[in-house]
Amino acid sequence: SLHISAVSLPEGVTPTITDRDFTIATIAAPTVVKEETAATDDGADTEAPDGDSTPEAADDETKEGGDS
Repeated sequence: SLHISAVSLPEGVTPTITDRDFTIATIAAPTVVKEETAATDDGADTEAPDGDSTPEAADDETKEGGDS
């Protein structure tokens, strides 16, 4: 936070508010919130090892690799 007392005003300039040391600027770090999506919660059980989220893709890989 930056207060008026920390600012050097030019000669002849006075702040309108004179009864207190008021804040003229505040800098805060951004806040990031991750949103959970329904797809993430529902698809967690069916994700195949290669990242494909369909159960059919996992079955296809099993069939291809099993008979060779």
